[in-house]
Amino acid sequence: MSTILDFLTSDTGLFAAIAAAVGVVAAVVGVVQPILARRPESREARANLAMTSPLLSDLSLSSNSYDLRFEMTNTGVHTAVAVAVRLRVLERGPSTTVVPTVTEAPLRVNSHRVKLRPEHDLYDVRARAYGPALPPLAFADGEAEAFSIKLVADEPQRYVIRIEVEWYDTKNPAHVCALLGKPVEVDFPPRAGSGRSITMRPGGSDQ
Repeated sequence: MSTILDFLTSDTGLFAAIAAAVGVVAAVVGVVQPILARRPESREARANLAMTSPLLSDLSLSSNSYDLRFEMTNTGVHTAVAVAVRLRVLERGPSTTVVPTVTEAPLRVNSHRVKLRPEHDLYDVRARAYGPALPPLAFADGEAEAFSIKLVADEPQRYVIRIEVEWYDTKNPAHVCALLGKPVEVDFPPRAGSGRSITMRPGGSDQ
């Protein structure tokens, strides 16, 4: 025991003890620093669903309709699941635009269709009149999907509409997020003469 004490109190022993302590501290720092460095990264490692600017197609006067197109992309690293895609009317009012009747071939659209009515403000874009309900949309990391919505109306009316999407990260399904598109103005005016037609006005751009 005295031999150990004599070694520790000697110059050589003190140097060895200090070197050992420094080694322990360096080892602890080497373990803790990577853990701390990973914390911000782990907070950012999540799904993130983004929407492009809504685009309006050319008018189809014969079918009294046009297409609203947009894309959604998951820019995060986890899978994002869109549980609902809705179209909301933000404003409405009488149309004051008059356009002539134009003969045009019917527009063929193989996508979603929404019929706007003055008494309704919220529409389920993916709802089906017949058959089973459509499953939620899953977007893997970097995956994108395009949408084309045919909007029609029986009555002359001006609308301001917006696309709204509810989605969640598969790593945290209890936390439901909302993705809101920019408002778009849509005008269904009465025709000068028999029948109806529509015009469109530029909408907003996005995020």
